[in-house]
Amino acid sequence: VLFRSSVNTASSSYSSHSLVMGKTIAQYYLLHTALKETVKLAHEVADAYKEIDKQASRTSRIADPNQRGFYGSLVGAGGVQSGRGFKDAGESLYQLGTFVKDPVTLMKAQQEQMKMLMGTEGDARESARLTIQIYEQFGSTMAKNIDQGEKFHRINELIAGSFRDSHAELGELANALKYLGPIAEAAKIPLEQVFATISALTAEGHRGRMAGTEVGQFISQLIKNGDNQYFGVDKSGKNIPLNYLARTQGGGVDLIQTLKNISEIGNKLPQAEAEKFIRTIGGTTNAFRFLGSQTEETQRLLNGFYDNAKKRTAGLTSEVENLAKRSEEHTSELQSHSDLVCRLL
Repeated sequence: VLFRSSVNTASSSYSSHSLVMGKTIAQYYLLHTALKETVKLAHEVADAYKEIDKQASRTSRIADPNQRGFYGSLVGAGGVQSGRGFKDAGESLYQLGTFVKDPVTLMKAQQEQMKMLMGTEGDARESARLTIQIYEQFGSTMAKNIDQGEKFHRINELIAGSFRDSHAELGELANALKYLGPIAEAAKIPLEQVFATISALTAEGHRGRMAGTEVGQFISQLIKNGDNQYFGVDKSGKNIPLNYLARTQGGGVDLIQTLKNISEIGNKLPQAEAEKFIRTIGGTTNAFRFLGSQTEETQRLLNGFYDNAKKRTAGLTSEVENLAKRSEEHTSELQSHSDLVCRLL
């Protein structure tokens, strides 16, 4: 009996000791894990600060050296709010800072660029440079009563709208404008018509550089031959003037109206005369065959894209905001799906 009592006491003591040891080990493990996470977080915070300071320093060197702290706050806020990180936020700020000097305008432009990146998932440098390029080439043709910041906003509305309408990637728009922009600028073609034309071609598979070079050649031929006087014989045998080149009030080429004129002239002429007319004005590119044919579908595409573009440059749309919201909703849906999968597992 004494032996059994001693064994029971020892077992009970051992169990209590094991329980205490187990709890101690568990507490130590939790503390150790918490400390590791704290150290890891501290390193991440330090790395984030270094990146923010690096990006702010870049912009301060080409913009205002006295605004380094302000630039740092823009990089930090932009990287966190957009989810694109501090490097992309800094790159957008740096590219815009090479051109925009007013701090408030720069802040608004960078915030909108980050929303653009959220919605398009594009490249930070490419997106900012695209906006700047369009402003440099066409900013003077936009409404005179709006400031630089509003012009940047409306240009971004055009870019975001084209991304949505014709599924054009930012890189494709940049490549198209690289070849088309200088020619369209020289011809004083309205910005809305440039975007409508690129969007129409992109929607039909003429993307990026192809669209830019084709339309550039097309416009060059129009300008070269458009002011000459031509006569053709219509279907009734009557001589008619073939004046197809339309001009805007500012003296630039009205591309949309010119295309309509070409279509109307072509419909009035016999097939042989129509083909002669086409060859005369130099419509040999793929762009001309698409745009110059002015089929019902082509007219619908061009007119629709042109109407949308005019609304965007008039400040009547919220394309950038809508892109960013759709991106946030999509991210939220993916997170909900991920949480559901984790719970099921």
